Amino acid sequence: MTESDTSRSEKSINGRWLVTGLFFLAGLAMVAFYYNAKHRYDPAPAAAQWGRPTNPVRVVLIDAAAIGNDRVKLLNGIKSIPADVYFIRNVEGAMVDTVARVAGLDQGNRPLVFYPAQNIDGPGTSIGNAILSNLPLYEGRSMPNKGGSFGVWTVAVSGEQKFMLACIGMQTPPDKESAMLHKAWLELGSPPMIIAGDRAGAAIPDSVTGPEGFLLMGDWNAAKESTDGVVVCR
Repeated sequence: MTESDTSRSEKSINGRWLVTGLFFLAGLAMVAFYYNAKHRYDPAPAAAQWGRPTNPVRVVLIDAAAIGNDRVKLLNGIKSIPADVYFIRNVEGAMVDTVARVAGLDQGNRPLVFYPAQNIDGPGTSIGNAILSNLPLYEGRSMPNKGGSFGVWTVAVSGEQKFMLACIGMQTPPDKESAMLHKAWLELGSPPMIIAGDRAGAAIPDSVTGPEGFLLMGDWNAAKESTDGVVVCR
């Protein structure tokens, strides 16, 4: 091999390493972008304190699968049921943004609260749990779980008080997921929390079952307001 051939070979190898390095860095950038997009959240105002709000919170649970994940039907359902918080189960993730915007429940610059139900439908599913509200929502994220997300939770602020909201769909048996929920709640300091969804018969310590299957943690009182499924929490 001549000196010229050796030089060309070295340049080729160096070029391949350069291209490989650029692809590696691009991959890291994509991972970082994905992580930040999926996991970023805005913290609740520092002045807000954990506690039940002065004004009652009107909540309702909607199963999007029961209406075929039809966007128009979901919007009509939301508009026909005046509430402060809409817990939406089995909803197609691609339509959450549109539904929130048209229904006037957009959170502005804050991310909407939605995450795929990975524990039941696998990591590639687009169907999941969402929480929409006319109250400002902060810190919305998937609930911690080793077997894939089984719900979302967020911090709602009303006046000077903040409290938790959670929309869940547990698998059967629900023991591990219910234990994870209770553990995570304790780690947050046992804040007031309203839980809606399918808990698959799980018994969650420190919770009280309210009307329409809502679970209440942290000294809430709740009553069914009417036949449209709205529950008033105080």
